[in-house]
Amino acid sequence: MANEHNTINWASSVMELTTGTKQPIVAGTTTDDISGRLVADTVYHLYWKASDPTKWHTELASIWDTNPASGKIRVATLTGVASGGKVQIRVVPNAAVDGQDGINANQSVNQDSVTGTEISTVGSIATTDTRLKFSTAGTGATGAGSAGNFLRGYTGNSISDTSGRWLDIDGDNQAIYFMDGSEANYILSSMSAAGMKFYSGTSATATDGTTRAHYGGSALTFYNGSGLGAGNELLQLGVGATNGLTLFGSTASTTASPSLIKYNADIGGSWVTHGYHGLYNDGSVDHLITYTPLSKVWMISGNGGSSATIGSTIHFETGEGLAAGWKIHASSDSEGTPIFRNCLFPVNSGTGSGIAGDLNPDGTSDEPYNYIGYHQSDTRDGQGTLTFGPRITATQSYYFNAGSGTAASPSHTFYDDVDTGMYHPSTDTVGISAGGSLVAQFDSSGVTIGGALARTAGVEDMWIPAAAMTPTETAGCADIASVETTAGRPDMRVLDFDASTQEYAQFSVAMPKSWNGSTITAEFYWTTTATDTDACIWAIQGLTVSNDETIDQVYGTAITVTDNVISGAEEVLISPTTSAVTLAGGTPAAGDLAFFQVYRDADDGSDNMAEDARLIGVKIHYTTNAATDA
Repeated sequence: MANEHNTINWASSVMELTTGTKQPIVAGTTTDDISGRLVADTVYHLYWKASDPTKWHTELASIWDTNPASGKIRVATLTGVASGGKVQIRVVPNAAVDGQDGINANQSVNQDSVTGTEISTVGSIATTDTRLKFSTAGTGATGAGSAGNFLRGYTGNSISDTSGRWLDIDGDNQAIYFMDGSEANYILSSMSAAGMKFYSGTSATATDGTTRAHYGGSALTFYNGSGLGAGNELLQLGVGATNGLTLFGSTASTTASPSLIKYNADIGGSWVTHGYHGLYNDGSVDHLITYTPLSKVWMISGNGGSSATIGSTIHFETGEGLAAGWKIHASSDSEGTPIFRNCLFPVNSGTGSGIAGDLNPDGTSDEPYNYIGYHQSDTRDGQGTLTFGPRITATQSYYFNAGSGTAASPSHTFYDDVDTGMYHPSTDTVGISAGGSLVAQFDSSGVTIGGALARTAGVEDMWIPAAAMTPTETAGCADIASVETTAGRPDMRVLDFDASTQEYAQFSVAMPKSWNGSTITAEFYWTTTATDTDACIWAIQGLTVSNDETIDQVYGTAITVTDNVISGAEEVLISPTTSAVTLAGGTPAAGDLAFFQVYRDADDGSDNMAEDARLIGVKIHYTTNAATDA
């Protein structure tokens, strides 16, 4: 039966009657007859009757019909419990399900717990052979070991109450012991307030000397044959103050009890070490080393370094000793106030223990060429050719240093064109050579090409005077007028814009081919007839028209800019630069004709200057994407 909270479920089974007849019973549940869970502290009967022989039914004990004529045969008594508990079941004697354990069929058992007085021995009651023993509570004093509360599991090697054990839960000492189950009863591991310990399996007593591993809450530590104790550690995986994985060794050599992880492979039935990782001592300095002896790859971290040959190194070796290879090295030139240097450099034949290698390797005397970015065939004695390998996509550095070079032999060149590239003709100058001759130079004056200063792309200005503008046919401003300041002095050619009526003027210009076709900005140059500090608002909008397109199109959105009269009449006033002005008409083509309309935004209440505003001209700012209009 499956006993859930105040609900009993039973699988299909067979019930044997006293007549010897076996009656199949279908699966069911108390909820078939009792809606919901059984009520706490209420007794029910689980019964069978011949008129419905394949099922068990549930009924309140308070309405149970004791008359044999009812045909009901009680199978079990069920008592509901409080929330969270399970139904208490009392099976009726001699009415158990076929195969049911005798302990359930003949005794009253609380399904929620089994007390110490209810079970003393399961299996043989003898002191020998396989058995499981539960001790009665309170028979042992505190610290008296397993004579009191405990649970013991035995094997066939048991010849006494204390031997042949494989499990011992010691209630007095609050510990769990696992033994080997032999007659000698050697202890294998334990769990207690001191943590979890694993032993050598050679003693029936748990001692520090036989401890081989211990987890005590702050670290898992493995010990050598001398057992638990300072100085005997082999490996520790810790937390908190001992956080991390620690390897212990009695020396720092690579052969005598080192602190090393070794990588072995089975070669011809023998284990061969193919690599190390750990602490290494070269006779004077401790290093953290990763070393693969067969491939000659080293990674060594040394001390701070007091010379160019002592420091931290990754060494890729292509020959015996320091014959040839590469090093990645970090060191300092001197102690006290060291200059730290981090280097990637070749190590070549004839350098001894130095890190610099041959300063000018040229492939002779078995010295290699040193390349980054491609590989080569055998180039010694002029044999073979260089072959490009996978590209280096990007290189990032603070400095790139090279010799000055010449036009004929640039310091930055190309593999297949050695007299074309970049070099350093003089101080603060960069030269570009082609075919051994200087063709371009960069210096503080700009870019010189063929001896002439080159023009570059960028922002350009275009001045449109008022005289080049015309009032619009509808709502136009005043016609162009010449206004004398003083005889013999500059006359002003201006367009006057009314203060109360919005008036317009237009102009057109063929945009340069070098224009990038993007937005433009503008500044308004103007003056006034009075002395005041009122605000004037100017606006500009534009349109581009390509070849074979109609001029009859709508201007783009007008952009306004506010300027203030800050002094007297006849002074030149230059407005702030407008924000970006987008020209209508679609994507411009090179050389498009651009139409512009400018006006004074008299409808904006912020324009409070009472007199006419006199427009002198407009400066257009545009951006180029070519050095010329060719």
